[in-house]
Amino acid sequence: MAYLQITQKISNLKIWKEKFDQFVEYRKICGELSCKILPYNSGKKEYNILFHWTNLDDLRDFICSQSFEMITELESNPPQNIKFLNEAAYQKISKYF
Repeated sequence: MAYLQITQKISNLKIWKEKFDQFVEYRKICGELSCKILPYNSGKKEYNILFHWTNLDDLRDFICSQSFEMITELESNPPQNIKFLNEAAYQKISKYF
């Protein structure tokens, strides 16, 4: 299993999510098992996007893909943080939501 956390400022979550969901089938084909969008700092409209992936190789391939680049460009603000997580870190973050 592999996990990815992206922290990003999103000005309008509803519009962003509609665009983000256009990539759901491709993400699933590439190995995504689940995705959670969690408020990080609501006053600043910052969110954590937590991905659960089948394996690290598939996740790395996805991160190098044009689709991932397009996802990170859905918002005018680039992601503030992109990092791989181990199982323990993922569980620690996701248990609050």
